[in-house]
Amino acid sequence: MLSSISIFDIMVLGIGVYVIVSAIRGKGRLFVAAGVKEEYKEKFPKLLRKLYAVIGAFMLLNGIASIASGMLYEYKEIAPATDAAAAQYELVPRVALGEFSFLTPQFFSIVTFVCLGVSIAMIVLLMVFTRRMTDKTAAAKEQAEKAGAQQSRQPGRSMPDSAFDFSEEQRADAPAKNAAADDVRKYY
Repeated sequence: MLSSISIFDIMVLGIGVYVIVSAIRGKGRLFVAAGVKEEYKEKFPKLLRKLYAVIGAFMLLNGIASIASGMLYEYKEIAPATDAAAAQYELVPRVALGEFSFLTPQFFSIVTFVCLGVSIAMIVLLMVFTRRMTDKTAAAKEQAEKAGAQQSRQPGRSMPDSAFDFSEEQRADAPAKNAAADDVRKYY
């Protein structure tokens, strides 16, 4: 007998819990957005909380349905493998469901796919709202200002090309070091 609980089901459940907790708290990495337009400063966090609550609820329901299906049903071998045919399996209940006999594998499959579809649609909606409520030029300017404050190199270069990448002023101050750096550059 084979169980059908996967790591994906557990991950969806965990992400759903994280998103719901973030929506309840209203803080965290999910709420970081640079360049929110002035007219949406108050509305934006409220909208994010609502969207994250809905996304988290559907992801949580998706994970619970998938895990419940794996816990209530298992695969049973009904025909062993032969040289001419593969083994055949059937999904059978682990326990008698009684009044809950409507909880079939098809029911769990429908719930799982509907919840997954709604979660994906809500994430797309979240992206659309975030894109509309943020000012792309303000975010770019803000990043440029941060980079400008940290940048002491040539424009467009944030990292040195090598350990021996010196500015002209440093070369004039240390001729012996420059000779060593030039020797190294010959080989690399």
